Amino acid sequence: IKKKATQLLESARYLRGDLDSLGRTSNFAHSALKKTCLAVYYCTSSKSLRWFAEFQESVPIKALVLVAAIIRSVLMTFKKHGVAKNETLCGDEIEDACNNITHLIDQVWYDDYHGSKLDKMLREWAKAGM
Repeated sequence: IKKKATQLLESARYLRGDLDSLGRTSNFAHSALKKTCLAVYYCTSSKSLRWFAEFQESVPIKALVLVAAIIRSVLMTFKKHGVAKNETLCGDEIEDACNNITHLIDQVWYDDYHGSKLDKMLREWAKAGM
């Protein structure tokens, strides 16, 4: 488990999905990101964020950033301990991760190819969650 967590954390592999039909990276497309976004933001609860307009057309970038930062924190725990531990999330660590992930998303977002691909994917996720 430690080895796998370490591999996923290397070069932020936990953020990438499979290569697309052109053999290019699918940024922020890892299945864990999608499943977690849908489970957290698009559940059927009356308090679900899916009822808010900003979540109905697309998964908001900040929502994706938060999920990615929490997944990173979980992977760091597995890397350190090799098992799940009931550790409290450290606000400073999550904030640092959010800042780093936001920087990565900005790089993707402003790329002509990858930005439009990310936008389309987040719209598809929201549609799947509705």
